[in-house]
Amino acid sequence: MLRDVGVRGLTVEAVAADAGVSVGSVYRRWSTKSALIAAAYREALAPAEPVDTGSLAGDLAEIAEQTFRFFSGDHARILLALMTEAGTDPELLSAIQETANPRRTGLRAIIQRAVERGEIPRDTDVELAIDLLVGPLWTRLLVTGRRITRSTVQKVADLTVAALTS
Repeated sequence: MLRDVGVRGLTVEAVAADAGVSVGSVYRRWSTKSALIAAAYREALAPAEPVDTGSLAGDLAEIAEQTFRFFSGDHARILLALMTEAGTDPELLSAIQETANPRRTGLRAIIQRAVERGEIPRDTDVELAIDLLVGPLWTRLLVTGRRITRSTVQKVADLTVAALTS
């Protein structure tokens, strides 16, 4: 429903009708529309699968498909709608941050393993390395509106590896 009508178009009444329950039943579980949307978003978004191929390039190539799915299609439209509303709704912002944290944790592990293998310098700023990987995709989603393709995600991964290993 969120995909079809967006955050502003979604109503608790419509959710209740779709679920075949009373509006009061929905409000007993979620005190606000934002709480309902945040809970649905948290539940719907599975954490990224951890990978360990033995190399930074291999790991980033493996997660490219997961990353593409995160930043494209229905999820991207929902994420964009949530980000638009999150500027004035701390509950929605919190839901987005909570779902991003496990993904960043997985990326931290990938970068840290690359450090331990000696592929990248020991003094690599891990958080900045993650931002280097996902930042261009967030920019396309939230700022430029340019299309995110599998090829785009792979190019960003390749450029990240090149930057970190040079």
